Amino acid sequence: MSHPQVQQPRVPPSPAPASLRWWPLVVITSANYAWQVPYAVHQYGRRWDALAGLSVPLILTGVWFAIAMVVTVRGRRGGQPALASFLVIEVGFYTLHNASGAFAADMPLDNLVLLIASALGYASTAVAVVYLVLMARTRHAARSSSGAAGGIKHEATKRAPSAATFAALDLYGTRGTSLRRRMVMAEFIIGTMA
Repeated sequence: MSHPQVQQPRVPPSPAPASLRWWPLVVITSANYAWQVPYAVHQYGRRWDALAGLSVPLILTGVWFAIAMVVTVRGRRGGQPALASFLVIEVGFYTLHNASGAFAADMPLDNLVLLIASALGYASTAVAVVYLVLMARTRHAARSSSGAAGGIKHEATKRAPSAATFAALDLYGTRGTSLRRRMVMAEFIIGTMA
């Protein structure tokens, strides 16, 4: 007698850790950079000597942001540290700018170009702070989900230490480190000797 086969329910694959949506950072930072052109022309007119001196740092940091963003979105090594360093510099620049007395004074309602430039600067700073926090949380979550210290998972902390564990601890002199770390080290040593 044949029994009908019972199909196992399909379990969807567990979702990957939520990745950050980068478009708000890209849009606001790019708008801030793009608006620097009309702002500079409005503030300095046709004095190209002043514009040339201002445009070099603007171009270099813009390229820095673009490269860091592309490398980060593609998931390449070094992308997030490069992007984080850019964001830290951006936050530092605007913090210094605002601490110099420009806070809210650079938002005159009668000068639309300066008002938009300042609003974009404030928005860019706020978004940079938000993304620095999000990047730190994402990194922390990825590290904590990868296991014990250093990202190495060991079962040493879940069972009573063996005589070999204590012998390895004494042999390699691990005084001054936590018991958990010493047990993990001992289990690793024992595992490599076996």
